[in-house]
Amino acid sequence: MTRALWREILGPSADPSRSFLDNGGDSFHAVLLSTRLYETTGAEVDYLDVLTSDDLSALLALTDDRTTA
Repeated sequence: MTRALWREILGPSADPSRSFLDNGGDSFHAVLLSTRLYETTGAEVDYLDVLTSDDLSALLALTDDRTTA
């Protein structure tokens, strides 16, 4: 789900090996992604964590760590 949201918010050409910011993300998109992650997975990921994610795999790991059971 995180991968799909990443592409939905950043666009289909978003490179998963680049950071959120390098893919054209900004604070508005980070808040949107953070909110959508919570709504779909229960993971409480702060928008600042989204902004500073090194790449999609880092965000995936963070989401996995913060998903509520």
